[in-house]
Amino acid sequence: MTEQKEPRSAFTGAAQVIAVAALLAACGAATSESVIVLDDWWSVDFAKATCRDANFNGSWITSCASAGPLREVGSFEDEITTQFAAHTACAGVSIVRYEGPLVASSKATTEAISKPHWSFSMNFIPGARRQEWSMIHSVSYVFTKGEGDPREVARDVCSIAKGQGARILN
Repeated sequence: MTEQKEPRSAFTGAAQVIAVAALLAACGAATSESVIVLDDWWSVDFAKATCRDANFNGSWITSCASAGPLREVGSFEDEITTQFAAHTACAGVSIVRYEGPLVASSKATTEAISKPHWSFSMNFIPGARRQEWSMIHSVSYVFTKGEGDPREVARDVCSIAKGQGARILN
């Protein structure tokens, strides 16, 4: 008696590998880009409040008088975005700046805010080289925080936004 072989499926061997690779690529493409919205409005207001409180309490922060908190926050944010652009590990991460409801947002910022994103803000202390930051995801509400100079901030925020560390479930 001769043994009959089952007909081969259309998806065998190389075809299966190609189908799985295409499916994984399609799934990855949907979630591959992470967007970070720098909340400049919060960071500037926090810096202004710090200067106001320091003056009221009799302590003095030199950078509050010289550069002003608006320029100092902007400069620190520029350094962070430069670090994002410089690190290849941050490929696939987009970053936009939100300056508040009284400033016209760019099309890129408006689009970023309308989609799932990470909202990043700093409790900015004028004159400090290291800044405290926090980030919350617009959909999952995952909250993260840290402290660092622009290079450290970019490294940590990029890693979190890309999901390269532990997965936070609550």
